Amino acid sequence: MVKVGICGCGFIGKIHGKAWRSLSDAAVEGCYDVSPAAAQSLAGELGARPFGSFERMLAAVDVVSVCVPTSFHRQYAIAALEAGKHVLCEKPIALSLEDASAMLAAAAAAKTHFMVGLTHRFYTENVLVHDAAASGRLGTVLSCSAYRLGVTPDWSAGGWMADGSKSGGAATDFIMHDIDLCNWIGGQPKLVMAQGIKSASGAWDYMDISIHYASGVKGFVEGGWLFKGQWPFTQEHRILGTKGAAQWVSRMAKNIEKRMSADSTVGIYIEGEEADLPAWQRRDPFEREMEYFLQCVISGKRPSVVTPLDAYRALQVSLAAKQSAETLSPVPID
Repeated sequence: MVKVGICGCGFIGKIHGKAWRSLSDAAVEGCYDVSPAAAQSLAGELGARPFGSFERMLAAVDVVSVCVPTSFHRQYAIAALEAGKHVLCEKPIALSLEDASAMLAAAAAAKTHFMVGLTHRFYTENVLVHDAAASGRLGTVLSCSAYRLGVTPDWSAGGWMADGSKSGGAATDFIMHDIDLCNWIGGQPKLVMAQGIKSASGAWDYMDISIHYASGVKGFVEGGWLFKGQWPFTQEHRILGTKGAAQWVSRMAKNIEKRMSADSTVGIYIEGEEADLPAWQRRDPFEREMEYFLQCVISGKRPSVVTPLDAYRALQVSLAAKQSAETLSPVPID
């Protein structure tokens, strides 16, 4: 039985904890948070033990889910790796390339596994769209488009998500998944152009990003959390090829906790063929993500669906988009 510790017991920590608890080969052993009350509460929900220090929890577990605010990812992920633990870190990997590089170096030096939770690579719907392109059904891929539109998160402790200095704003946190979906198809990003809208806090909380890839694929990302009221969490992943296109469209309630009851449609449209509207088994993508990472831990095989470099590249594009929006000029990526 693989013993798991949850580091950070807020909104996303609860999602991680429940996903880990659903797996028969894993047990949530402990919970840690700088707020003892938060650790106590989540531990009670999961049948785990609350720990008063991160170091004591590390000594009791094999795997750590790092679910703290992004500005603390480097601190906790590296400490866990250096303690010989496997680490699943929430996205984005970090707020700066300096921190991300330090995390990649620690992961490369570790004998354990490190993966960043780019969860949309584990949505069955996104996999269907991706595989339609990867199999050649769409012909030569021309572009990948993704958008994510929502309200400003109101669930983070102390409102840290709405503070761009702590979350990176929507450009780094919210649409990181969409940037990654385009990277998943396009490969190595080479040039980024973007414009955006800043919120009252000064964060880039709405962005329209164009990405040119070395492969020739064009990426288009739109998204942000400036919508108001009961605006539904809305997202799309669309790939255009010379023979056809594949698309996933999803609309749900205000926040992602309604993800399993979202109005979702996958369509694959090939020239000269009837539209293919595949059915799929609904399953929480966080459960699929944790299950995949768990199997990597058990088998000793390093994660390949999401690599540390994938997480680094997504951050590169996000930061380049902000720079482009500030200067109204293209930004190359090495």
